[in-house]
Amino acid sequence: MALLDRFRGKQEEFELIEGKALPPNANPQSIKQLEVDESKTRVDLRWLENIYLRDPDVYSAVNHKVNTFMSSGWSIKAKDKKVEEKFTQFLKETRWSIILENIVKDGGVFGNAWVEIVRDTDKQIVGFDNLDPKTMDFGRTEGGAILYDKTLNPQYYVQVLPQGAQAPENKNGRVVSYTMGRISDTSGYAIKLKTDEIAHFPMNTVGDNPDGVGWIEPAYNAVVAKMRIEKDWAIAMKKAASPLLIGKVGDDKHRPGEQSLEKMLGTLKDVESSSVAALPYWNDIKYEMANIQALEPNLSYYVDKISAASGVPKPYITGSGDNTPRSTFKGLNLGYEREIETLHRHISYLTEVTIFPLLSEQWGFKEVPQFVFEAPSIEYMDAKADRAVAYTNSGLLIPDKGVRDLIRRMENLPPEPEGIERVEKKATAPQEKLDTDEEVAKK
Repeated sequence: MALLDRFRGKQEEFELIEGKALPPNANPQSIKQLEVDESKTRVDLRWLENIYLRDPDVYSAVNHKVNTFMSSGWSIKAKDKKVEEKFTQFLKETRWSIILENIVKDGGVFGNAWVEIVRDTDKQIVGFDNLDPKTMDFGRTEGGAILYDKTLNPQYYVQVLPQGAQAPENKNGRVVSYTMGRISDTSGYAIKLKTDEIAHFPMNTVGDNPDGVGWIEPAYNAVVAKMRIEKDWAIAMKKAASPLLIGKVGDDKHRPGEQSLEKMLGTLKDVESSSVAALPYWNDIKYEMANIQALEPNLSYYVDKISAASGVPKPYITGSGDNTPRSTFKGLNLGYEREIETLHRHISYLTEVTIFPLLSEQWGFKEVPQFVFEAPSIEYMDAKADRAVAYTNSGLLIPDKGVRDLIRRMENLPPEPEGIERVEKKATAPQEKLDTDEEVAKK
C-alpha cells in the first residue's frame, strides 16, 4: 500500500473519536446526517465492474464514450499568461491526460472516480494517481449515513484496506474500523483522508447525495436480463447446429410394439451415419429445429436500454449502422455530441474546484485558471472539411490565424512559426463571380 506508506508518520490530527466516524461534539449539521443506509438501494461496485468486463455491449459503450471524450483536446485559459504556462507544463509533466482518461472510465463504470493528490515530504503537490473506486468511500456513520461538515460537503474520505488485512499502526486516529457502503459483506479497517488529499469526481449525482451514478447502474436490470437471454440463445444455437432427430412409429392402423421401437432406434442411428433409410408409410423421420429467430428481437431491445443509459448511439455500440437511416444517424450524432460537451463541462468544473485551487495556492497565484475542452468532432472530418471549404469560397469564413491554429491542433501539426508573412486570399463575392461568368458566356 504505497498510499498507506506515505501517510505513516504524519502528525495531522483529525477531530474524531477513535474508531468512530463522529465528531467530538456530534451535532447533526443537516437532515442528511440521519441514520440512512444509502448503500442498500445501490448496486454493488463489484457487480458493475463484472458487467463491464463480461458484457461486450456495455464494454463497447463505455470505451466508445471515453474515447470520444478524450478525442477533444484541452487547454488552460487564464488572464495571466504565466498561470497558463505553469499549469499547462505541470499537467503535461504529470501525464494528466492519462489520469483524465481513467477518471472518465471509472466514473462511467462505478459512478465515482478518485484521484490521489500526491505530495512530497515538503507537502508540495508533485503529481496525481488514480485510486480503485472499489476501495474508496465517504466517511460514514455506523448506520451507513454519509457525514457532512458545516458547509454540507463530505467531512472526509476513506480508503478501505483489503478484507482480513491486519490493522497498521494507528497514527492520530488515521485508521478506523469500517464497513464498506457499496460493497456487500466487506468490513475491516480504513484510512481516513482529508478532502484536500483526494479529488472526488462523481459522474452524476441526484439531489444532495454526493455518491455518483455511472452509465452501467441505470441499465443494470436490463443487462442482467440480457445476459440470461444470451445464455438461452447459446443453448438454442447449439440445438440448431445439432438438430434433434425424431422417429415416428406406427399410426391408427399399425400399433407399434417394443420390437418396432427398437428397430426405429437402430434406423435413426443408421440415418446419422448414412443419411439414407427405407421405411413403411406408417413410420416417419424428421428433424426438430430450434427457433432462434424468436430470441433476436429481445436482445435488440436490451441493447437499446444500454444505449439509453450510456448515451451512446446504438450503431456505435454494435458497430453496425446499416439499418439506420442517414437522417436518423445525423440526429443521433448531434445528441451524442451534446452529451460529450456536457460531460466536458462537468469534468472541467470538478477539476477547477478540487485540484486547481490547491495548485494556485501552492504557486502563489491569485487566479484559478479555467480547464477548457475543444468541441468534440463526432461527425466525419471530410464533411466538416467540405463545409469549411464552402464557407471560405463563399466569403463567409476567412482563414485567419485563429482558424489556422485550430486546424493545426486538430491535425496534430506543429504551431505556425512566428514572423511568417502570409497573403490572405480574398474570397470572391457571389455577385462578382456571377458577373464574371456572364462575361465569359457572352464572349
